[in-house]
Amino acid sequence: MGQMQYNASLPFHGDSDKVFDLAISALAALGFRLTGRTAQSATLVGPAMNSSRQNPLVGASELDLRLTDERLPLKAELGGAERMMKFVRTFPVALNAGLGLVFLVVFGVVFGAVFGPGPWVAVVLAMTLLNGAILVVFGRWMSQAIHAWTCCGLDSFLVTIVAASGPEEGEK
Repeated sequence: MGQMQYNASLPFHGDSDKVFDLAISALAALGFRLTGRTAQSATLVGPAMNSSRQNPLVGASELDLRLTDERLPLKAELGGAERMMKFVRTFPVALNAGLGLVFLVVFGVVFGAVFGPGPWVAVVLAMTLLNGAILVVFGRWMSQAIHAWTCCGLDSFLVTIVAASGPEEGEK
């Protein structure tokens, strides 16, 4: 379990079968696979997160719900979110560096024979470095947003299943 973790817990006084059935149904619709179920727990493995446009719950690669001492804790490994976070931090910067090299080669062929290694080299390098710096900052921001978005989705999921499985109005 070297991945990022999410842990939350809410008081629970409802129907344990109902809360686990709701959780499994909701998560199965998103592509999660049930790997373990008892009267007091459910463990599910999630699909890979391939886009920030997916449901934030798929940022969890594994979810564990266990009813203990009138509380419902939710533990999750955020493998899908971590994968997307690495992608948004590395891919744009690598693409920018690759494009910088392509521009140096293309401009070298086009302008190098006529003008030699002149100011165009400095312009290409400066633009590549400036874009790289912007992309590093943007990648960090996007990475933090993906993490927060996934955690917020898991918070909402836990609140919703607890509320929907709570005691009936007359049982409170």
